[in-house]
Amino acid sequence: MQFTVFVRRESCSTVKWANGASSSRQSAWEVISLSATSSTTRPRAIPFALLTTAGVNFFDTADAYNKGEAEKVLGKHLAEFPRESLFVLTKCWLNITGHVNGGGLSAKHIYEACHASLKRLNMDYIDSLHSATPVRDTRGHSSLEETVRAMEDLARQGKILYWGVSEWPAHTG
Repeated sequence: MQFTVFVRRESCSTVKWANGASSSRQSAWEVISLSATSSTTRPRAIPFALLTTAGVNFFDTADAYNKGEAEKVLGKHLAEFPRESLFVLTKCWLNITGHVNGGGLSAKHIYEACHASLKRLNMDYIDSLHSATPVRDTRGHSSLEETVRAMEDLARQGKILYWGVSEWPAHTG
């Protein structure tokens, strides 16, 4: 069994961080899904060595992409490169485990999702962890304060360097 990695190329840009720092990237690839195929079909592989040689150093994935398999494959391919030369962003929110606490933005889920992503990526830290949907403070879901505290705790522990959000509206109230 082989895996084909499907990626989406993003344009060149400069990433601006909340602390005023910025980092440039020549181009980025987002690992969006995987497809398992038999070894007889010989899928076309993504040339990660060629990507990094061309200056690609920013990789965007999520625990929800193929229930964590995208992170596993990305981690396997990136293992041969110096960690300090890469920027890896991953996202959490979706329940990929089926467990009662396996989704959402509670401190428990964020903590568990981060550690599971670290294991799948085979990395000591994640450059940026994003929550992939807004906090819903209804029906017992986590509060914004709980989510922020969990992200900050992970940053203080050295598990993540930055945290962010995606798909959140500019105004939530």
